[in-house]
Amino acid sequence: MNLRGFLATGLFLASTAFGADAGLLNLVMPNAKVIAGMDIARAKASPFGQFFMKNMNMKDEDLAKFTAMTGFDPTRDLTEVVIASVDTNTKGNNAILLVRGNFDPARLKLALAQNGMNVVQMVMGIEMFSKKDDKNSVAFIDSGLAVAGDSVAVKAALERRAGGSGLPAATYAKAQDMSRENDIWMVTSVPVSQFAEKMPDNTPGQINGMMKGDMFNSIEQAAMGVKFAATMLNVTMEAAVRSEKDATAMADVARFLSGMVQLNRDKPEVAGLATALDSMKLTTDAKNVRMTISVPQSEIEKMMQQGKARANTKKI
Repeated sequence: MNLRGFLATGLFLASTAFGADAGLLNLVMPNAKVIAGMDIARAKASPFGQFFMKNMNMKDEDLAKFTAMTGFDPTRDLTEVVIASVDTNTKGNNAILLVRGNFDPARLKLALAQNGMNVVQMVMGIEMFSKKDDKNSVAFIDSGLAVAGDSVAVKAALERRAGGSGLPAATYAKAQDMSRENDIWMVTSVPVSQFAEKMPDNTPGQINGMMKGDMFNSIEQAAMGVKFAATMLNVTMEAAVRSEKDATAMADVARFLSGMVQLNRDKPEVAGLATALDSMKLTTDAKNVRMTISVPQSEIEKMMQQGKARANTKKI
């Protein structure tokens, strides 16, 4: 069984009031460059959030098997998820997934054993489970908290429970701010150019070029949040850059790109984005840039339908 088949799949709810659970953030490695999370319980309280999650693809075979064996269902039993990594590779080495939910440790441990995952070591009194020669592990700290991912990172997270260095104060505060205001959130200090390298193959070359340019390389920290309102999806994007001049330049570029989208709003593939940009609010404050947009649920539904249609077309 794939370790992320039953825990990391919770990130689909990522894909999100109180801030992020301190018990989760305190386990994040101090050198984390990407931190993201979702308050699942809060998102499910919104009709729009319920609609969004209902339409996510949860047809994961490993997850289905795990649910059948243990009765643990991420769509029901998870309440909050945080993922952290030292780079953009959130599924590789030095990445961890922190999960708050309702677990039955005894039943889960039995299921793990049945799938070849046994106790490989004890850390601070907590059992770490892993398959033979597997670099990933999972540990259930208690009936409400689990950590999974790279074994070295999981061990370090368990050791941090006893104290030691955690996230820098500024990063911790930004994560709390974004999670307090949003249902899905992300904070990163990774250069934007590295994200450009992971953009889909069909991303326009102009966008990739801009993201790799000097102006976007001036971003020292970026943050993004999504809030499920009654009938709207509210999106917030923030960037802290090197200077006030860079902040002004970045705001000008955002306005330019918005104008380009608006000029092509008659095209079906950008109509939804154009509608969202009608509500755009863009501000600068010293070295900080902040942009907010609101997307009507009707437009989200259209985007989902178009995405499914394109996916079905590719299968033919």
